[in-house]
Amino acid sequence: MDDVLLAAGAATALICFGLTVGRLWDLARHRHDGLRRLLWLTIAMGTVAVSMQPLSARVDQLLGLLDVCRLAGNLLAVAVVATGQAFLLHTLDPGPATRRRVRAQYVITAGCWATMIGSYAMTPAPYRTADPFVRSGEYYASLHPPPAAYLAAYLCFMLWSLPRVGRLCARYATVARRRPVQIALRMIAAGCFLHFANVGLKVVNLAVRHQPAVSSLLYRLTFLTYAVAVLVMVVGVMILSWGRRLRLDQVAEQVEAWRACRRLQPLWLLVSEVAPQITLGDWPVLRDRLGTLARARMRLIRMTTEILDGYAVVCPWTNPRVAAEARAASIRLGLTGDRLEAAVEARVVAEAVAAVRSAAPGGATVALPSARAAHAGDAGTEVAWLIMVAAQLPRRSGGGHRVARRVWRTA
Repeated sequence: MDDVLLAAGAATALICFGLTVGRLWDLARHRHDGLRRLLWLTIAMGTVAVSMQPLSARVDQLLGLLDVCRLAGNLLAVAVVATGQAFLLHTLDPGPATRRRVRAQYVITAGCWATMIGSYAMTPAPYRTADPFVRSGEYYASLHPPPAAYLAAYLCFMLWSLPRVGRLCARYATVARRRPVQIALRMIAAGCFLHFANVGLKVVNLAVRHQPAVSSLLYRLTFLTYAVAVLVMVVGVMILSWGRRLRLDQVAEQVEAWRACRRLQPLWLLVSEVAPQITLGDWPVLRDRLGTLARARMRLIRMTTEILDGYAVVCPWTNPRVAAEARAASIRLGLTGDRLEAAVEARVVAEAVAAVRSAAPGGATVALPSARAAHAGDAGTEVAWLIMVAAQLPRRSGGGHRVARRVWRTA
């Protein structure tokens, strides 16, 4: 086995081991929490399973049984999938229906274990551990499929259970409120699908088992996908476990605020160009992106306030005729609801800014929806609305939305 693959497997095992030990402290403080014990058991079994893969040759030689380490690793992998699915099911719905479903899952897992162990015990080993081909390590670096019945039971269980776990993670991510939890669950789902690809590679490896060169390559890819899948899933579990301690919620809020600032920038530039007095002072020059990210929430508050102040400045130049033309053009393009109102406001503000630039006299004003949102006192709704308006700005006014440009041309 290549040194790179060994290093990747060792690094993954060390990370899993550190996470397992770290969870012991949390488990000691919540001794009566069954879900925490189930989560720790899942992580611990995954740690042992991924740690056994690089040690297959030594363990087999020590015990005198060929492929016993692989059998143990695959048994633990089956148990990890079963307990992980049980944890997710209990987290989503701790009712009696879930308990019955989890018990059925455990029965299926026990049956899979019995089939795998029985087929391994009843099938003769293709080589003895004292064989030079095995002792030299070439057996572990080339094609050497385990007993067909044992591998068939393992593959069938994985093909049946991994998509179910991935769907559970994706379902839980859609209802989770915290951004780090959503990211962690999506990472666990991605790890499940990577493991599903690992199972597919094993199936292909069995199909080409009489071609040593191809089989050796597929074996390396199988080990690599397994290590990456476990690593992605472990990082996801680590975010779930230590997210609050690492203040990932605050980081996620700053990232969301930074993204909102980027999306509000066209509207802010448009308004501040003709009303520079609305700015609350210059921002200090930040050479590092981490400093910019740390100030993102304050930046978002300032940008929102300055945009609304700029609306008050350009309000005398808003034109009802422009609003009516923009509304008619947007309706012809099929816009409805909030997108319709945002497109109208974007056109009205852009024309008002153009009127201010040309020093045209002010006239009748238009009541902008953003003003109503500001009086509502909901900061999240206010920011979301201004982002919609910024997205509807024509390109020459600082935006780039395709429908907005069509509204601009047809109005």
